[in-house]
Amino acid sequence: MYRLAAVSVLVFVAACSSSGSASFSLTDAPTDLTGVTAVNITISSIQAHVAGKDELKDGDPTDTSIDDDGKWVTLTPATKAFDLLTLINGYSTPLGDLELPVGKITQIRIFLDTSKPGNNSVSLGTQVCNLDTSRVNAKGIKINHPFKAMAVNSGGKVETTVDFIASDSITKQGDCLYQLTPVIKLKKVKVDGQDFSF
Repeated sequence: MYRLAAVSVLVFVAACSSSGSASFSLTDAPTDLTGVTAVNITISSIQAHVAGKDELKDGDPTDTSIDDDGKWVTLTPATKAFDLLTLINGYSTPLGDLELPVGKITQIRIFLDTSKPGNNSVSLGTQVCNLDTSRVNAKGIKINHPFKAMAVNSGGKVETTVDFIASDSITKQGDCLYQLTPVIKLKKVKVDGQDFSF
């Protein structure tokens, strides 16, 4: 009887602590930025918002009601600059994996490390120019388009490739001065190994 009760407790605990995971990769669409040879951004963290499966929510970038709730899970990748122009024509780079509670991803946001001006820059050959990040939302850069919520199943995995579109995000403001107004979209998503139409 005792052994049966113990097994039941273990099964109950396992059921309550079930989780899934997500992996994130970064890519860039082909660019037409004249004279620009590199666009370097430094990512400090990535967050996924996980709602309950019964919640009537999808990915809506205009929904600010979730910005400060407790359902964001954070991935902190190794701090380094990513040159977006090396990630075009099908290339991508992994950002890391994140354990998530069972539910559904209703938003993804990226935070840039702006602690030093050199962390985010534009290169024109050997000339390195300032990239003004003052327009970057302090609450993170969200996916710029609506998308269907992605199921996080127990033992399952959501694989997401995010497209940080340099050509739509960078505007020249002056001599060796560029402004960043981030445009990021979902490029590819798989849920439990199956292509997901977002």
